[in-house]
Amino acid sequence: MGVTIMMDVTKADVENLSQELEVTKNEGLQDFIERVLQATDEFTKYMLHDAMEVAKVNPYSMG
Repeated sequence: MGVTIMMDVTKADVENLSQELEVTKNEGLQDFIERVLQATDEFTKYMLHDAMEVAKVNPYSMG
């Protein structure tokens, strides 16, 4: 059983987690960092897609 949380993840957070993933020997921490980074990647892809869809129909968009 787990809980789902909403949290802000910054570019610096992603960079720090990526660096820690390369050096940590703690498998539990590795698994957790991988889940955070994967969830962040999925969310940003989803948001980018939605943002592009909105931009396509916005007459003020430059693209």
